[in-house]
Amino acid sequence: MTREIIEVLHWNANGIKRQELEFHNVLINHDIAVALVCETHLTPDMNFNLPATGIKISDCDGLVNLLSIYYPLNRDPIPSDFNSIHK
Repeated sequence: MTREIIEVLHWNANGIKRQELEFHNVLINHDIAVALVCETHLTPDMNFNLPATGIKISDCDGLVNLLSIYYPLNRDPIPSDFNSIHK
């Protein structure tokens, strides 16, 4: 059995919209597989795009806290039962 290292990022964004390009570059440059982002200061009507294969969003007091599951193209696909973990 081989083991793969998975890079995980936990980030208190304190407003992610103004740092969107930097955030995207960090995901790519550091080969981040899972990004957990809090204090995004996003609202449901804001447009924010992530290169992600799965995203879970939670809304608290009108602000969106974001859990992004990000898998770069060179990784294996997310297992089919992955979503059941988050239900």
